[in-house]
Amino acid sequence: MTPEMLPDHGDNKPGPLGSAAGFTSSGRLGTRAPDALLAGLTDAATRDGHLAGLSDEELVDVMGAWRRLQSWSSSGLMAAVAELTRRRPADRTPPAAPGQFPAQISEFMVDEVAAALTLTGRAADSLSAMALDLETRLPVTARALHRGLIDEPRARLIADMTRSLSDDDAARVEALIFPAAPGQTIGQLRVALSKAVIAVDPEAAARRREEALKDPRVRRWREDAGTAALAGFGLPPADVLAADQHLTDRARAL
Repeated sequence: MTPEMLPDHGDNKPGPLGSAAGFTSSGRLGTRAPDALLAGLTDAATRDGHLAGLSDEELVDVMGAWRRLQSWSSSGLMAAVAELTRRRPADRTPPAAPGQFPAQISEFMVDEVAAALTLTGRAADSLSAMALDLETRLPVTARALHRGLIDEPRARLIADMTRSLSDDDAARVEALIFPAAPGQTIGQLRVALSKAVIAVDPEAAARRREEALKDPRVRRWREDAGTAALAGFGLPPADVLAADQHLTDRARAL
């Protein structure tokens, strides 16, 4: 599947300007693909108390427009992060050719993204990895995000679950999950992805599990209410079940 094969949700022709700037039963802005014009009209329909004057149908269309614009904005951020990555080869690594990426990326790239966007190192690393995936190996997913057909959480799920695959196999997975993905919940998409990944590479699930087990971690943090939270990630399932049973036994004893 190529990006052009994705369903077209809107013809991008301006809808008639009415009380809700085209968000009417006869307007086209409710399905218009995200762009600068949609952003301006959606903002105009939202600010200065205009939302109170919208019908339920118009309000739902405005909600959908903001959601598509959010995806469009995420797509732009990913593209910018990917371009910065392209410009940051590692020490003693030749600069990338136009449209290409260096053979090795600077170890300070993630730190630069973290500083620019006020992110933690882990969050910046996750963002950079996703941006690179969308730019280099997931063109259908990138196009769907740009057109507002999927949101960032769905794009991130696709990137995460295909990262252990070859570029060709990742393309095969995209072909299997699109064009159904935009109409699926996160849970439904996760199931579809799992089936698609196994179909194209039966060993991928085992590799993904092995990679996850290489980065086990337990986090604790203070919550806003003054309470505390504890969570574990990348842990062996048997150990998690044993820990859960131990905590349950302690709780019952108390």
